[in-house]
Amino acid sequence: MLARAAELKELNRRGKRPQTLEGRSLAMFFEKPSLRTHVTFEAGMTQLGGHAIWLRPEQVGIGTRESAADVANNLSRWVDAIVARTFSHHLVEELAAVASIPVINGLTDLLHPCQVMADLQTIEEKKPLADSAIAYVGDGNNMANSLLLGAAVLGLELRLATPESHRPARLVRKRAEELAAASGARLSWSRDPVDAVRGADFVYTDVWTSMGQEAEHDLRLALFQPYQVNAELMRHAPDAWVFTGLRKNPLRRGNFNPQSGWKKAVAEVGVPHLHFHDLRHTGNTLASRTKASTKDLMARMGHDSARAALIYQHATSEADQEIAAALSGLVDGERSRSCSGECCPSC
Repeated sequence: MLARAAELKELNRRGKRPQTLEGRSLAMFFEKPSLRTHVTFEAGMTQLGGHAIWLRPEQVGIGTRESAADVANNLSRWVDAIVARTFSHHLVEELAAVASIPVINGLTDLLHPCQVMADLQTIEEKKPLADSAIAYVGDGNNMANSLLLGAAVLGLELRLATPESHRPARLVRKRAEELAAASGARLSWSRDPVDAVRGADFVYTDVWTSMGQEAEHDLRLALFQPYQVNAELMRHAPDAWVFTGLRKNPLRRGNFNPQSGWKKAVAEVGVPHLHFHDLRHTGNTLASRTKASTKDLMARMGHDSARAALIYQHATSEADQEIAAALSGLVDGERSRSCSGECCPSC
């Protein structure tokens, strides 16, 4: 599957889009708000010749108008596949148990397999998966659960660091251990982020408060303070690539602590795939909370980063350039390096 995804990505880069889904329809049942999952599934169907139909929960009425089984039976007659983005994982399993067509998990509170598949593809583009040591730091949430299963299936090395109270789900850990016994995967867990990150090739983290957990925000903020991926932690993996939950989640304004060193970690270690809207929105959030200008704030938090200098090269507006310059210590706007053509996906 990853090999086919890489092939399609390369074809798309060359302006070729095989119409392999011509005449096919995808039903998208989304209980949770979505930008990335919605757009990417619908755009993917369209680009490959198919069609996507967005179904809102109030339209379908599972549990009120009709049962999950009835919905699955009906959709099986009308479309070729279903993608479900729900709170309850059991609901996706109910749909899949009855439907005669493929049912894709677009995200549940337990798992997020499509995101992990996309992330593993990105890792493979940087370094062969089989040779990569991957560390995950933070909440043992749906992303951690899916990463654990993905690593177990593919025989990868994955080290997780979470609080004892927020380890990946027990049933997921049990299944991962069974899969790892067959694949040779090296899976480990620690309370200490340094143990997980030391010498890793990739460091992965996610938001601490996911959708539906807003009431726990303050408790989670305190619990996960030791699990920040910042400059201090990244000294133990100086050559690692950093993956963040910003790729799958909307930016949580106000979730960034000016003293956390998070932006310093970005500047010193480098996150070549970080989007400019993430930089700008984060900077504006911090500036509004500290009454400092975005430029001055970023200048204080990031110093002398060659990779951040590369970020500057791809800034598309004056505002973006100001932030990128501050991140790299180039407050005067001078460019210290030219783009190598390999520093970000836009290349």
